[in-house]
Amino acid sequence: MTASPRNGERSTVSPSPAGRLRLPRRLLRNPLVQLLIVALLLTAIRLIVLQPYVVPSASMVPTLKVGDRILVNRLSYRASGPTRGDVVVFDGTGIWPSGPSAQGVRRLAQQVGGLLGIGPSDRTILTKRVLAVGGDRISCCDNRGRVVRTEPGHPPVPLQEPYVTDDFPFVPGEKDCASTPRSQRCFGPYRVPDGMVLLVGDNRRISDDALTRCRAATASKDCVRWVPADRIVGKLLVTWWPLPRLRIW
Repeated sequence: MTASPRNGERSTVSPSPAGRLRLPRRLLRNPLVQLLIVALLLTAIRLIVLQPYVVPSASMVPTLKVGDRILVNRLSYRASGPTRGDVVVFDGTGIWPSGPSAQGVRRLAQQVGGLLGIGPSDRTILTKRVLAVGGDRISCCDNRGRVVRTEPGHPPVPLQEPYVTDDFPFVPGEKDCASTPRSQRCFGPYRVPDGMVLLVGDNRRISDDALTRCRAATASKDCVRWVPADRIVGKLLVTWWPLPRLRIW
């Protein structure tokens, strides 16, 4: 026998646990909700692990060309610092020259682009190669026009750089580091400060990089644009577009 509610009293029924779960399950079966969840997961992966960028200039030709779409691994340097020779994306805001500031809607679009790594950005985001890391000594050139790097505790080593294209002219005895005028390939020697990296483009002659201001014979000692290692967003992982240039690095 079941008790009837007294006159003037309302009968209340507590929902069962199964009933409480019906609404979330129903929502999860909704295609729009599923699409939203997938979009959120992909956004989280992109912001935490992988981030897309578009190569804006020819400074890294032939490694990267203008318009290449790339993915950067944001976790590359969580356990250790950048490695010599890596191609990286970094934030050069305040170190490299930037264009005029946008206003209004365009500025908002740049802020969103800077956050997501797509479209225009309010940051100076660049792609270069790590030539040297903190503690290294770097200079150019030896008698064959090669960059010389001295790593801590090791003898000087002339670098083999097969990726470099369109370098500055260097002719021993005619246009070298002792001639007048000297070759613009020459620079240094410099010691990379601890916690900093030296970043240059593979297309040396047109690249606006860490050494651009140092290639004149009258260059000052503070001409190098040192980049803090923690300004590196991540290491180049994939060139995914255009498809003929698809490559995993």
